[in-house]
Amino acid sequence: MTVTILVLALFSVSIIISLNSVSSQLLTSVKQKVDISIAVLPDATEDEAKALVTRLQSLSEVKNATYVSPDEALEEFRLAHQDDPNIQETLDLLEDNPLPARIQVTAKEIDSFDSILSYLNQDENKNIVSTDTSEVEQAQLVIQRLSSLSDQIQKVALGVTVIFIAISFLVVFNAIRIAIYTHREEIGIMKLVGASNWFIRTPFLMEGILYAFFATIITTAILAPVLSFLAPHLNDTFFLSYNIDISQFFKAHLWALIGYQFLGAAMLNMASASFAMSRYLKV
Repeated sequence: MTVTILVLALFSVSIIISLNSVSSQLLTSVKQKVDISIAVLPDATEDEAKALVTRLQSLSEVKNATYVSPDEALEEFRLAHQDDPNIQETLDLLEDNPLPARIQVTAKEIDSFDSILSYLNQDENKNIVSTDTSEVEQAQLVIQRLSSLSDQIQKVALGVTVIFIAISFLVVFNAIRIAIYTHREEIGIMKLVGASNWFIRTPFLMEGILYAFFATIITTAILAPVLSFLAPHLNDTFFLSYNIDISQFFKAHLWALIGYQFLGAAMLNMASASFAMSRYLKV
């Protein structure tokens, strides 16, 4: 029963910590890779657009800026929809390229887009590109949702961790108390023959460490298949289709998770065992 409770505690906390780590990494990644496409107006020339790209690259807020010609935009669109025969057939029927040239801008921070848009609205630039803010607003909404998701996971992680620490502490405390009561005669004999206090206490501490060891092994064996099963469902519900594979995260950080699980459980069990011995082991 003690090992079962520890397995449940480690299992729940491990899943919450994995979700929290993945969501935090996702949030950082999205913030670093957010970019927008700015349409070049039909009346603007290619030279004007490329000159604007050069000016954008000189801004401290801009990480990268590239010019995409109408032909390149059409080719990218074809590749993106290469599995859709209806779109491919429609494109073949068109005589003219319907896609405008665009400038792809990647900012160093999501908040930098406001100043970038302000720069594009200057007189020398507003006749070259269309400064539609909908894409920026959508990116900012994604960041806001991910930040909210990360905060919620952290709150849940804290609550679950505190609850299971308390439960595990009490369960191990009770297990050691029963062990002390069961071996009270052997403890008395060891004291009579001159055994030291540490010699008597060490087996109970080792019992707590063994609980942690077996609980860690069992938890790890359960986590891998469970996360593989849950990963696609989490993408559709929890991660809102951001294509996050939590099972891959688990495999990539397997040994670190095992080490933290064992270390955390062992320290908790030793603390609980020490408290039980201080109360019930009179040596």
